[in-house]
Amino acid sequence: MTMVDDIVNNPTEIMISVMHLQEEAGLMRGLASFIRRNDETIRKQASQGQLARSVATLQRAEVAFELERAHGSGSLLKLGHPFVRLLISTRVVDVRNIVEAVPPSAVPNSVLAA
Repeated sequence: MTMVDDIVNNPTEIMISVMHLQEEAGLMRGLASFIRRNDETIRKQASQGQLARSVATLQRAEVAFELERAHGSGSLLKLGHPFVRLLISTRVVDVRNIVEAVPPSAVPNSVLAA
């Protein structure tokens, strides 16, 4: 079995991977929503290692949520992250909805033109 098989065949691992991707991309609103919907399931189904990784992510997320409360929703969004760029280019995320929270100088022209 490969590492990919381990992830695909383990819903809890998928949920933790989604949390990590959202954290890495700075998608804090999505992460908060995901945590609200899935935290109880993860806690019930996770192995010890998964639970430790999940708790560590939750602790980092709390700090990130505080930063976004102080600096505005979307302020931690990483516009250059490949996943964020994909969401914008496929119009899953409308950049006009996030630009208000991000300083204009941080928004590359190529993103605004997407």
